Amino acid sequence: VDVGSLETGTLPFAPGVDHRAANRHFRTVLAARGYDVTYHEARGGHEFATFRESIVKGLRVLLGGRTA
Repeated sequence: VDVGSLETGTLPFAPGVDHRAANRHFRTVLAARGYDVTYHEARGGHEFATFRESIVKGLRVLLGGRTA
């Protein structure tokens, strides 16, 4: 699970949703149900620069490197 640390407050395409809070809650629910969860808050918002950092970390976790 990944989100930008600046993705707070509502966004035009998702009114009423704080993405960071929603992702934190999602992580907590998954962990409480026994799922193996890796969570990462990237420095930044909902933008390409943040995605570049996150995609590398996510691929490492998926491929067995587990360093998020």
